[in-house]
Amino acid sequence: MFYKLGWLKPEPYTTTTQTNDTVTATTTHSETKTKTGISTDGEELQTFSYGELGSDALVKKGKDFVLRVYYGPKENAKGYGMTSHSAFNYVDPKEIAQKVEKGESYRLLDHWVQSISRYQKMLEKDPNARYPVAGVISYEGIKKLRINGQAVDKVKEYVDADGHTWYLWYFKDLKLKEDGNVVSFE
Repeated sequence: MFYKLGWLKPEPYTTTTQTNDTVTATTTHSETKTKTGISTDGEELQTFSYGELGSDALVKKGKDFVLRVYYGPKENAKGYGMTSHSAFNYVDPKEIAQKVEKGESYRLLDHWVQSISRYQKMLEKDPNARYPVAGVISYEGIKKLRINGQAVDKVKEYVDADGHTWYLWYFKDLKLKEDGNVVSFE
């Protein structure tokens, strides 16, 4: 499996972590936060700025991948973060390629996209909501990713301290459906 998913929830509430095996653990950690309570810890790998609308940051926080969405300037921003737990646990890209060829990776990505979709549902009443979608994988073929026919907007290569190559992928604005999202590689 190349995505180990945790429950996606707003970062200010990340003192409880739920993993794939549904074991829940409470962790204590110190975080640097903005004035509005958004965590700013971790290594910011890529930022997409949209002026007064805010910015999106792709962050490596230990083995976790975090997408932070800010409304307005970061220092005073409101916003949220979505965490994919253990996303930076390295898997050989050849193994992923074999799964793509067999269609297995579609199911894994489908599951992840469905998790994001449920999260987006909570944002519908926010008039300022934006719908970025992002992730990380060790598979270069992610450059061909399409969700609901929309091609991935950006893919950035990142090499970690262990020499592993990762691909950060990002959709600027992708409002997902509640059900029936289609993940493909074209």
